[in-house]
Parts: sequence; structure tokens; C-alpha cells
Amino acid sequence: MLFEPLPHLRAVLFDGPDASSFLQSQLTSDLRALCIGACQLTSWCNAQGRMISFGLLAQESELRFVWVVPAGEAAQLLTRLTMFKFRAKLTIKLDTREVAQVCDTPGAGRFASVTPADGEGYWRLPDGRCLRLFAPSLETDPQPTKFCSSHAWHLADVRAKLPWSAGGERFVAQVLGLHTLGALSLSKGCYPGQEVIARIHYKGGVKRTLVHLVTQATEAFECPLKMLGIDGTEAGEILQAVSSGKLGTQLLCVVASDAKLPLLAAVNHRNITLSLAC
Repeated sequence: MLFEPLPHLRAVLFDGPDASSFLQSQLTSDLRALCIGACQLTSWCNAQGRMISFGLLAQESELRFVWVVPAGEAAQLLTRLTMFKFRAKLTIKLDTREVAQVCDTPGAGRFASVTPADGEGYWRLPDGRCLRLFAPSLETDPQPTKFCSSHAWHLADVRAKLPWSAGGERFVAQVLGLHTLGALSLSKGCYPGQEVIARIHYKGGVKRTLVHLVTQATEAFECPLKMLGIDGTEAGEILQAVSSGKLGTQLLCVVASDAKLPLLAAVNHRNITLSLAC
């Protein structure tokens, strides 16, 4: 079994007797569904229900949790979450360990199917991919390989519609489909944005939605990127774009819930056609 560091991800460590209750009061998922060695997708939202950051939360021990988030957001999350700690008995810090993907075939972009017998510290995403943490300084730790493709990992993120790239308080939780990923609880009690999220669920809905689209265009997209319809009005936003070779480009986009697909949109001053991925 091989693994490769994922430098675009970083782990935030929560350790102490109040770690569980603190995270339960801040994150959108229900930690009561967790147990030692298990993980769940979750997010942190602001008071308006807009997502600050998305990630994978794992419980390493009774008092110790690890939240894997986009590396560019980790330091700011640490600072902001610490502001809400008050008298809670826990420490919040950046984990010194690195995040890695687990692979089973060199260079093929194939991800390993890890079983509990493979050891502790492996955390499975809903589509079967696995993450683990490793400490490079420990000689006893398996050495990472450089064969696996991080490109394949990003492509799998788009196909699984995991909104790692949708942070920054731009979208309410339901727009990003957090309820379909099991990352959003409506019954666990209060957390930031819970009232807005519940009101949207019970009394309305959202006018935009997260979709996986494809285009034959192979150019590079600097994301996030606004899309304009042929009439010049905003058609949506590209959150992540990953080339899939001859198949064109796979896109993770936010578009209007009633958008008619295929969609002709202006991107980077050229018209491209975006279709719903199979």
C-alpha cells in the first residue's frame, strides 16, 4: 500500500475533555454519530448559515479530534475558532502531521480500499477514498511515495461533489449540498447558522445548487470564476476545474436550481457549453 502527501490539505487538532462538546456546538454535523477511529464530513458556518470551511472530522481518541481542511484556510480557522473557546478545556492547534492519500497502484491514480485490519489512522470518504496522517520525522512510519497522482484526487473530489473549494462565507450550507453529504444536522441543537439553515429547510429552499458539469474546453480555469449567460447575466460560478484529458474538463459549479442544461456560458471571454456529468 502506498500513500502520497496532499499539501493542499491540513489538519487542525482539538484535544481535551471539552473537545467533543466544543465541536458539537460549532460544526454542522452531529458528533454523536462518531466513535473512536471513525470520521464524518462537516463544515463550520457563520451566523448567516454561510459556509466558512468544509472538511473531514475524525475522532482519534475519547478526547482528541482532527479536522482535515483546505491548507489555505487552516491558520485562519485556528484563530477564529480559538475566539469561541472561552473557558472550554481543550487546546486547538495545527497538527504537525501531514495529510496523505492512500493508493494501491503506483502512478495509476487508483485509491486503496482500506479495511480496519490495515491499521488505525485511515479515514474513508463517502466514495471510498482514504486519508491518513503521517509524521515524516518518525523513521518507523511508512515512507510516502511520489507515484500517486494528486490530479486524480482532485478529479475524484469534483465527481463526488465535495465542496472543499467553496469556503469563504459565500454560500449557505444547502446550496453546497451539505445535507446530501451527511455533513449537516437539523436535529442536534444550536450551532452557528443553525436557525437560518433550519428556516431554509422547513420554509423555503435555495435558488442555487452545486452540480458536477463537463465541458469539451481544455483550457486552464482560474477558480473561483464567474460564468455569464449569453444574455450577459450571471449564470453561476465555477468552484473547481480539473482536466480529464480527451474528455475535456470536469467542473464543480454553483448554478441556478432551475438552470437549463446544457448551458452556454461565457467563461474567460469565450463561450463554452457545459453539460451535466453522467
